[in-house]
Amino acid sequence: MISFRYLVVTVVAIFLALGLGVLAGTTVIDKGIVDTLKSNRTALRKQVDDLNKQLGHLNDFFGLAVPFMVDGRLAHKDVVLITDDNADGSAVSNARDFLQQANATVVAELHVRSTLSPTNPSAQTLQQLLTADGVPTAGRGNFTADAARGLADRLLHGPPAPGPSATSPHKPRDLLADLLSSGYLDFPHNTPPNPQDVGGPGQIVVTVAGGTADPAVPLDAFMVPFVKQLLRNGMPVAAAEPMDAVRPFVGLLRDDPSIPDGSRLVTVDDLSADQSFGGVALVLGLKELLRFGQGGDYGVKGAPNIIPQLP
Repeated sequence: MISFRYLVVTVVAIFLALGLGVLAGTTVIDKGIVDTLKSNRTALRKQVDDLNKQLGHLNDFFGLAVPFMVDGRLAHKDVVLITDDNADGSAVSNARDFLQQANATVVAELHVRSTLSPTNPSAQTLQQLLTADGVPTAGRGNFTADAARGLADRLLHGPPAPGPSATSPHKPRDLLADLLSSGYLDFPHNTPPNPQDVGGPGQIVVTVAGGTADPAVPLDAFMVPFVKQLLRNGMPVAAAEPMDAVRPFVGLLRDDPSIPDGSRLVTVDDLSADQSFGGVALVLGLKELLRFGQGGDYGVKGAPNIIPQLP
């Protein structure tokens, strides 16, 4: 007696054999279709090569035009550059170089270290530091976000008044100095920033994160609340990432419903060392923000424009 399972398997095998036969026959009969597909593939490949050449020529032109678009655009402006410790080094260098070419003064470059991660064993120590510095905590154990908001407030108000004095015999605590000395923030090279120069009215904050490696601190744990608090404080802010970022930073901010369109935020999603578009967009976007009080989104990953419209 033939079982039902055997019957089903047999029928399926027959139809599968018929399907394979039809497919093989079609491939033999419709050789013209195969030739057409190959021809189309060759044509598309040529179009891609042509577009790459055009992009190279455009980038070469940009390289020549950069001085006319960038030089002096941010003269006499102080910038604080905040980066994730695992951010792409060429993107960070690109931001720094373009800011300096625009005659901005980078008063500090600070790197957010993995010790600020919520999963780091030093979370209890971080809580104690924040409490000692009078930083409000949300009470949910997320001291990383508390530190981010506290640092944003510190950049708004600037350094505490120097002490001690007759009315204040104890030297006032400085959150920025404490985060640096405790190893939560780092700085490049061997010259530490002077906390007295960092923060205060009129300064600009530029943040850079993303790359081929995971961030040192989850972006939604520090960088995103940091930028959002800066915006609440009314500070001009730019957020940038390299084109090949494996973890979105700019996208998180663009998709955040609590950050309205027209906010004081400039985003750039293609900051790369091998082309100039991202650096130009960063400088011109900040210039537009300072002139008109409104930011914008620039780049190639969903932004409406590659660079701001030139006057």
